[in-house]
Amino acid sequence: MMNPLLGWRLQHFVAIPSKDDWHRNYFQFLNKQKRREEFIQLFGETIGGLSYECTAHRKEGEDTYVLLNERGPWSMPITFLIDLGMKLPANTQSPNGHHATSVHVERRGRAPEPGPAPPPPAPRPAPPKPKSAAYGFTVGEHVVYPEHG
Repeated sequence: MMNPLLGWRLQHFVAIPSKDDWHRNYFQFLNKQKRREEFIQLFGETIGGLSYECTAHRKEGEDTYVLLNERGPWSMPITFLIDLGMKLPANTQSPNGHHATSVHVERRGRAPEPGPAPPPPAPRPAPPKPKSAAYGFTVGEHVVYPEHG
């Protein structure tokens, strides 16, 4: 599978330093149809440095960014953008007041908010009691009728 970004033209790159525990790399490309496509990669700050969290994407004319799935057709472009962000020497725009600073996502691995406790499991029905002996016999006992052999 080819990386579609290889045929696109990079217009802008902005590395936005962390102000809220998120480092962002903003990329703007012109695709083959000469339409803008934007990507924002978010990296969380960790003790060991920056850790990749996610990539958001928006096409020209769209109001909101959508998160891209790292598995599937976007895996190669996402990896390409991570590598490109580490190699580019300088911003093409100022990071101060850049709109990418307002893009937020939930951190991965975050514990879900506690909700109401699930109801207790229904009690299991008691196993059936063996029937008492009737006429001296019990259930499951073999009976031989003298007249029938």
